[in-house]
Amino acid sequence: MQKISSRIAFLTGSFALSAFASDVDIKHDATRIGAWIDAGQVWQGELDNDVKVEKQVVTRSKVALTQVTTVNDRLTLTGAVGGLFFYSLPIDAAGPHTRLTKFNAVLEEASGLYKYGDLDMPFMEAKFGLFFEKYNPDSKNLGEYLYRSGTYPGYLQTGGWYILNNAGYFMQGLKTSFNLLDGDLRAEGAIFMERDWEPTYDLTPSLMVTYKPGDIFQLGVGMAFNHLIPAKPSITTPEDERSAYKPTPTGDSLLTNTELFDTVQTPGLGFYSFQGIKAVARASFNLQSILQSDLLNPEDLKFYAEMAILGIKDYPIFYDDISKRMPLMFGVNLPTFKLVDMASFEVEYYNSDFPNSLEEVYERTLPVPGGIGGAGTPTRFAYVDSLGTQRKLRDKVKWSFWLNKKVVSGLSLYFQVASDHFRPINFNLKPSYQPVTQTWNDWYYMFRLNFGI
Repeated sequence: MQKISSRIAFLTGSFALSAFASDVDIKHDATRIGAWIDAGQVWQGELDNDVKVEKQVVTRSKVALTQVTTVNDRLTLTGAVGGLFFYSLPIDAAGPHTRLTKFNAVLEEASGLYKYGDLDMPFMEAKFGLFFEKYNPDSKNLGEYLYRSGTYPGYLQTGGWYILNNAGYFMQGLKTSFNLLDGDLRAEGAIFMERDWEPTYDLTPSLMVTYKPGDIFQLGVGMAFNHLIPAKPSITTPEDERSAYKPTPTGDSLLTNTELFDTVQTPGLGFYSFQGIKAVARASFNLQSILQSDLLNPEDLKFYAEMAILGIKDYPIFYDDISKRMPLMFGVNLPTFKLVDMASFEVEYYNSDFPNSLEEVYERTLPVPGGIGGAGTPTRFAYVDSLGTQRKLRDKVKWSFWLNKKVVSGLSLYFQVASDHFRPINFNLKPSYQPVTQTWNDWYYMFRLNFGI
């Protein structure tokens, strides 16, 4: 870990020093001011501890300031700060603190971007600091699995602090990009610190290759080595009996309650780990590039898809079937005949037997599925005995509809209705274990008024 940190520091310093090696030419862009107001409802859903939600209003407002400075036309420094006003969920009729407006200061970006080679088509770009990373330009809500998912357990995430227009990941680290074949082929390598999901502070390297020979189609493949360089190995791979399996003559099994509470550790155990390799592939096909109809927007009738493997390695009991760790998303930009700028519909299928819960990860930092009754309880064993019968097929399907319309310069409208992986924030600034839309019948809608100068 120390060697990796030293190399990142060396590269970062090299970029800055090379920029100041000659006469310094600094250009400050005008400070940008942006804000948005979200308002909508969770029409039907369920939070942790079986708290039902029906027609619950959800509203959030944000304001942000962004300053961009360019040094010698090659080094671009960006800083952005903001403030978010929101109401938490669940709301307790007997708890006035749950009904008060909350505020959270947000560091939007603190990054540097250095370009090598031709400025219009640089051979190499290096970006470092904290920045928003989005490798799938077509995804509006679902997808973006490489950075917004886990391996063991294979959780999925959408939204977050920002419910709309947040299909990406706030990366803290270093990313280098290479433009090859006159820009048709782009290769990216990154190493970043895990800052949102346990165990935090681990370093994850990743690779992404994108091939785009024109406007008709695009292909991309990538891998991420989740928690490959742990800050503390005993947390990333805990030798905890609650996160262990026991080989037996008749097959692997979980430990019994007697074994769990025994002061002497059971010999010959295997342990689950947060470490794992994720792989993704995506593709898009733009039919409008062939039709070129004046009635449609340039990206209407674009079809796109993304799939992932959340952990290539199998583990006994919980993670023994790779087909149950493979989310798949399809999307299409619908023809709008220029009534709006873009409208998209996305659908996702994830054949996991486990609920998309982070209970064990949040509460005990254990790489086992959450929402199964707690490690070592009879409910946990009953759940394992009935795997595959817990979740209905339709509840493994998620969907999202999204559209936007530019009203005038600096003013836009957005709308989203979805049953996805949105986890509300409670009054302690903690997201719920499970998404509020857990079943096929759960959904929410959200409007956004977005403006900026």
